[in-house]
Amino acid sequence: MANTQPRRQTVQLWQEFAQTLRPRPRKLSPELYHGRKTPGHWEIDTVIGRGHQGVLLTAIERYSRWTRIRVLPHREAQCLAFAILELLLPVRPWVRTITVDNGLEFAAHEYAGKVLNAPCYFCKPYPSWQRGQIEQLNGLVRRTFRKTQSFQHLTQEAVEQEAQELNHMPRKCLGFRTPQEVFDAIRSQAPPKR
Repeated sequence: MANTQPRRQTVQLWQEFAQTLRPRPRKLSPELYHGRKTPGHWEIDTVIGRGHQGVLLTAIERYSRWTRIRVLPHREAQCLAFAILELLLPVRPWVRTITVDNGLEFAAHEYAGKVLNAPCYFCKPYPSWQRGQIEQLNGLVRRTFRKTQSFQHLTQEAVEQEAQELNHMPRKCLGFRTPQEVFDAIRSQAPPKR
């Protein structure tokens, strides 16, 4: 007879996590609806290395397309929550909302949301178009860090260099300005009201 104890623990963990999920509201508020017209709305996701060896945590601000990337050894929820804080605490006044997928790695979202004073929203399980900006960013990151590459020995300096290259790449949607220029203009103004 097979041991069902690990399966039961996994099911129990998923049930506890499901109770904390906050889906995107069906009727979006004007603030969420105009996510690309006002700064401060972030999308966060993970990029996994070959053989699940190492993880990249990617974050993008939807208005400016400004990017932050962090390399992590694994996808545990507490590790990701602290990494989210490391990425977003320096820009805390410009964090209004956070959108992530339903992965178990984001189970500690409440802690990060409380510290940042920003609600965390979860997309539906399969429609990746609800997080289109982060999916496009992950595609750009995969140009440098391929699926065949293990992230186990990847350094934070290499990841930060990739983020800098992405932040200094002109974008047509920004009037051929770079995400860094747009985000610097946002930061030069007063932080948005909550």
